[in-house]
Amino acid sequence: MIRILYLFLITVLFSSCSEQKEVYEYYRFGKQITPSGKFVIYDYARYGPMAFSSDISNTELFRIDEEFKEGEGQEIDGSIS
Repeated sequence: MIRILYLFLITVLFSSCSEQKEVYEYYRFGKQITPSGKFVIYDYARYGPMAFSSDISNTELFRIDEEFKEGEGQEIDGSIS
């Protein structure tokens, strides 16, 4: 009985660790569609991973049919209004 319990706990532990996905919490997140309607500009900012690290902020350009994923767009200078 104890072996089954240990086996169950180990299985749960490994399955929960392997499926973790990092979810970011943004304190600023803006989205603007370009006048042509072909692209979307995302402007975002979130706190850094450590207590005294710098915040992470960026402005990125994506095609209208692409889903937003931080760091995978074309980085541009500036911000949106």
